[in-house]
Amino acid sequence: MLSVHHNLKQSFAQRQVQSHALQRDTSSERLASAQRINSAADDSAGLQISNRLSTRISSAGQVQRNLADGLSYCQIAEGALQEVSTAIQRMRVLAVYAQNGALSQADRRNLQQEFSAMAAEINSVAYKTKAFGKHPLLGDQPASVGDVAALDQLFSNGQSIGMPSGLRSITYVPSGTTGLVIDLNDNGANDDIQIFTRNGKHLAGTVLGSQTWASNGINNATDLKNIFLKVADGYLMSASYDDTDLNLGTTTNYNGMNIQFTGDQKAGGSNLEQLQIDKITEPLIIAVTGTGAFNITLSWASLGTQSNADNLSYEGPVRITANPTSQTDDDFIQIDKAPSTLTDLALADLALDPIEKAIEAMNALSNAMSQVDNYRTDLGAKMAQLQSSGRQMSDLIQTHSQAVAQIRDTDFAKETGASVNSQIMMDAATAMLAQAGKMNGSQVEILLKQLQSAT
Repeated sequence: MLSVHHNLKQSFAQRQVQSHALQRDTSSERLASAQRINSAADDSAGLQISNRLSTRISSAGQVQRNLADGLSYCQIAEGALQEVSTAIQRMRVLAVYAQNGALSQADRRNLQQEFSAMAAEINSVAYKTKAFGKHPLLGDQPASVGDVAALDQLFSNGQSIGMPSGLRSITYVPSGTTGLVIDLNDNGANDDIQIFTRNGKHLAGTVLGSQTWASNGINNATDLKNIFLKVADGYLMSASYDDTDLNLGTTTNYNGMNIQFTGDQKAGGSNLEQLQIDKITEPLIIAVTGTGAFNITLSWASLGTQSNADNLSYEGPVRITANPTSQTDDDFIQIDKAPSTLTDLALADLALDPIEKAIEAMNALSNAMSQVDNYRTDLGAKMAQLQSSGRQMSDLIQTHSQAVAQIRDTDFAKETGASVNSQIMMDAATAMLAQAGKMNGSQVEILLKQLQSAT
C-alpha cells in the first residue's frame, strides 16, 4: 500500500536500528566491564543472588583470618607448655637425684637451688606467656589477688585479731573502699605496717634496711624483689620496688588517695601505729614486717567490690568463629585455657630435703607432667579443628566464587559475537531506513505526474 502520511517501512527500519543499537551498547558495556550484570535492569534476580553469595565470600574470608588467629593462639600456648614440660622434666630428674643417699647436705642444697629455679621458671612462663592480649596459661579462677585473703574474708569491721609477723602479706583492699583505718599494736616487738600497690610501689611503712626489714633478710630493692614481691602474695609478675611516694609518718597523696600515717613510733616509746586512707582507688596490699607477734584492727566505712579487672587471669576461654553465620555455639571453636602456674599444677612448696620430700616431689611432678600433656593434647586437637575449618572456608570461597562468576562475569566469546552481530544488523537496518525514507519522495513524484496528466 502506498501512503503519503505514513511510512510504515521507515518506522519498522527505525525500530530495528534502535533495537540493534541497544543490543550493541549492552554488549559493549559487558565487554568493557567484564561483568554481565552492570545494573539491576540487566538481571535483577541474578544480581540479588550474586550479592548474597559475595557477602558470604567476604565473611568466609574474615572467618579464615579469625581461624588463623586462633591457630596462632594455640601455637603460642603449646610452645609455652613445651617449656613448662621441659622444666618439669628437669625437676623430676633432680627429685630422683635427691633420693641418692650418698649426697651431702651441700649437694642437696645445690640441687634444691636448681630445683627452685626451675619452679620459678614455670611460674615465669605461665605469667609471661601472652597471645592477643590474653594469658593462655593462667586459669580463670574467681577474682582474687594472688593467694592473699580479701579484707572482709579475714577481718570483721572494727575487730582486732592477733597474728605472728615476719614477711606477711596479710590482706588486700579492693578499689572503691572508703574510710579505711588500720591500727597496729606490735606488743613491743617493733613490727611495722607496710602498704604496697600490686606493681610494687611502697606507699607507707619503713625504709628498706630498717630493723623490721633487715631482720627478715631484706636490705635493698633486689632482696625485696626476690623475696617479697611474689605473685602468690598478690603482686604482679612485672612488679618492681618503687619508694618515691613512701610515707614514713606524715600525710601524702597518691593516685587520689589521701594517706595519713603516724609512722614507726617505737623511738617515742609507743607500740602503736595508725594508718588512714580516705578512698582506695586501686587494690592495695597490707603487710606487717618484723619478728614478733602483733594485734591489728581494720575498720572501713564502705567496702569496694573487687572486679575481675583486678585479676590478671580472668579472661575466659577464647572463642573463634568457624562459620560466617555465627548464630549458635556450634559456629564457634572454643579454646580453653591451660592453667600452668605452680599452684595450678600442685607444685608449690615442693622440696628435695629430706629424701621423703624428694619422693613426694617426684610423685607431684609426675602428676603435673600428665596434666601438661593433657593440655597439649587438647590444644593439638583444637589446632587440627581450626585447620579443618580453614579448609572448609577455602572450599566455600572457591565454590561461591565460581557461582558468582557464572552469574555475573561476561562470556567474552558470546558477547563479542553478539556485538558484531548487532553492529551488522544495525548497519543493515540503517541502510533500509535510508531506503525507506526515499519511498515518500517516489510517491509524491507519482502523484505530481498524475496531476500533470489530468490537466
